[in-house]
Amino acid sequence: MKFEVYYDEERSYRWRLIARNGRVVAKSEQAYADSTLVADAVVRVVEGLRLLIEYGPGVTLELPRGGLGYLRKSKSSGEVKMMKKAP
Repeated sequence: MKFEVYYDEERSYRWRLIARNGRVVAKSEQAYADSTLVADAVVRVVEGLRLLIEYGPGVTLELPRGGLGYLRKSKSSGEVKMMKKAP
């Protein structure tokens, strides 16, 4: 798997996690104005993914650093998304 950081249509940074088969398995819901901010988000996602693996499917984990978002893993598809606001 690999992370890809890219510009969206509004010229903001976003990230996505791509599996070996080319499928996007996770993506940012939030746009970032600065490359440093998107890099920090990727680091938080990696830590969140480690915790999801540890705790299993269907868990929602709050991310640190001011509640900028949270990760949600779909029970049906297994897709993990970083969301903007707490549920």
